[in-house]
Amino acid sequence: MATTSISTPDALASESSAASAGGIPPPAHPGRALFVNAVEVPTPVALRMVGTLPSWLTGTLLRIGPGTFVIPRGDGGGTSKPLSFSHWFDGLGILHRFHLPGDGTIMYSARKTAAEEEARLAGGATLGGTFGQDPCAGVFARVRAAWAGLNHDRTNVNVSVGRFGKSGDVYARTDANVLLQVDPSNLDVTGRTSYAAHNKALRGPLSSAHPETCPETGDTYNFTMDFGAAGATYTIFCVPAAGGLSAAYEVARINAPPRYIHSFFLTSRYIILGAWPTLIRPLRLLWEGNFASAVDFEADSATLFYVIDRHRPGAGGGSGSGGDAAAAAAASVVATYTAPPLFCFHTVNAYETPSGDLSLTLCHYPDTAIIQDLGLGKLASAPSRDFHRPRLATYTLPNPAGVAAATVAGGGGDGRRRTRPAPVPAEGPVFLSGQQIELPRINPAFATRRHSHTYGTSYVEADKVRGDFYWNALAKVTTPMTAEGTEAAASTAVLEWSETGCYPSEPVFVARPGGSAEDDGVVLSVVVDVPRCCTFLLVLDAKTFKELARAEVDEVVPLTFHGSFLGLEGAAPA
Repeated sequence: MATTSISTPDALASESSAASAGGIPPPAHPGRALFVNAVEVPTPVALRMVGTLPSWLTGTLLRIGPGTFVIPRGDGGGTSKPLSFSHWFDGLGILHRFHLPGDGTIMYSARKTAAEEEARLAGGATLGGTFGQDPCAGVFARVRAAWAGLNHDRTNVNVSVGRFGKSGDVYARTDANVLLQVDPSNLDVTGRTSYAAHNKALRGPLSSAHPETCPETGDTYNFTMDFGAAGATYTIFCVPAAGGLSAAYEVARINAPPRYIHSFFLTSRYIILGAWPTLIRPLRLLWEGNFASAVDFEADSATLFYVIDRHRPGAGGGSGSGGDAAAAAAASVVATYTAPPLFCFHTVNAYETPSGDLSLTLCHYPDTAIIQDLGLGKLASAPSRDFHRPRLATYTLPNPAGVAAATVAGGGGDGRRRTRPAPVPAEGPVFLSGQQIELPRINPAFATRRHSHTYGTSYVEADKVRGDFYWNALAKVTTPMTAEGTEAAASTAVLEWSETGCYPSEPVFVARPGGSAEDDGVVLSVVVDVPRCCTFLLVLDAKTFKELARAEVDEVVPLTFHGSFLGLEGAAPA
């Protein structure tokens, strides 16, 4: 594996060397600076520019993530203990906007998404259901908190932001069945809704924060999950490019055990749910008052990949009854595959090979220990070696069309499948690199087809004095394709960007208008510079991974989760 590193040293390196020689204490753990309360910037401000932006780069980068971690409580006299969140995922949301008008400047603004909830909590209101927070209350208060968390008016939305399809309204999303409509011009939250509000069939408290959009049709897919006496019902649905949320329709319905699924896969023909052995226990959710405590990783259970034909609208619809409804639900699943137990926050891509197999790429963890790793106490104190690191991996699902055809042939005399097809072993994992990769992104035009380049947050070895943070770099992982149309893992190459004391967020690829190469464009990442107590928007050449420009924010912008780039319609290329 060839690796090329592009690194920029700064004063922290010499400070750490001096500390090791004695006399100077080592620097504070960087995590203590990465999770501070964000500052709202309602009026856009011009950022200091270093370097030169490509003239074709016009549009708006939206980012979202936790922005409030400590809330003072009481009358302001300091007599009440502040509310401090204990898990990264529970920080109250904030939106960030980096606007690139095309004149070489960048304008920045930021607005909170949960200002009303923050005010309620500051006034002493009970904390609602959370991802990883311990309510520190009795059982009845815990139950009240859990039910409050299922109240959509109080759900904290802080995970992803973007459009459904290539145009239309912008929404902030989370793993709950809740959406915030956002005005991308000023970050106003203009409405709160849910998938169920647009189609009653899309019920259930949970969903995925990562809808998948087909680059060819502009149609977007997602699922909701509802709990029941027999387990859970997953309702897979489509938001058509022509019609938006109001035209959302059900594609399939699956009855299966409730699993925590943060993201899934899409190909030109199929939707694939990766059901990791992450069993959700609803009663424990009520008892404990937080989601993480209700998830069990069942190391003795298999991972299941459910393959659904996305071009079969209404396959799992509930309009029928009895045997007809059961048969329709069974027909929703084209094929099921098994794999050894694993966990995945983020899928990367999926496509169909020339032989008809499905190739899936994901960020692989051996278990769910990473969920506890992301508690704020550990993030702000533990060295990087104490964290569980994800690796880029592929799985192959052999010939789902053949599995489906064989199942139908063995079904009833009318050619209809009555039962779900028997599980077939998946092939993998094949690890593409030893590189730590999380928050992965690709050129979105290559979604649902073979891609070569994956961008993500990564880690480079820190000096011995500083344990450093869970990640401290960006990486571009390039995997060539073999003659058989699969990834040549042995030929994987890696480019890195890192700068001592700097901690990047998810990289977002933006294609150059008119470009044809997969990596013809730029990569954008919001980077916290801990020694200078500031933040900058980093612009890298996606091909060489060399810096083109940066735009500096005077404040620390806490690490964000996800974002999207909205191009200016009609913007002329260079």
